[in-house]
Amino acid sequence: MTGSGKKPRAVPEDGHGPRCFASKPGMELLILRHGRAVELGTEGITRDEDRFLTSEGEVEVAAVGHALRRADAVPERVLSSPLLRARQTTERVLGALGSDAPIELRPELKPGATPMGIMALIASHGRDAKRVLIVGHQPDLGRFVGTLLGQERLDIRIAPGGLARVDIENPGRAWVGPLIWLWDRVCATGFGDTA
Repeated sequence: MTGSGKKPRAVPEDGHGPRCFASKPGMELLILRHGRAVELGTEGITRDEDRFLTSEGEVEVAAVGHALRRADAVPERVLSSPLLRARQTTERVLGALGSDAPIELRPELKPGATPMGIMALIASHGRDAKRVLIVGHQPDLGRFVGTLLGQERLDIRIAPGGLARVDIENPGRAWVGPLIWLWDRVCATGFGDTA
């Protein structure tokens, strides 16, 4: 029982899975690694920032968008690394979602991003949103998720096209919360539309 006399709910009213707290989170963070991209040296690509999604990567990230749509998890704010593969991932996910949310390209999400830098970015550019999509790179995003789970040394492996959802109860005050989803591309494809 809580102080209000109500029994805490293990599964929230929105049906999106268990939570470590009874109330709705202050913010849902959707943390997406870009989809599979061509390797350096392939098709004349010599700079990391010019790597683009493979055809498999395009299909996989579209499946993530379909899965988010089916989960009714449309982001209000979208923050993306400016690198080509991250931009393409963001565009395809939003297209599959049917969302016209503007994409904010943020240099703070380039490779080498730190958990504290990502938190500062969200605090300054997404603090009023209930659901924020962040698109970036490994191992940065995995370290960010570990930090959100209260384990600064934990490095979560997020596969290309993989998505984590962490719910933050008090964004800006306590950047910690439970891991709700960790989808790899197979999971997202299984949840996506087949048409």
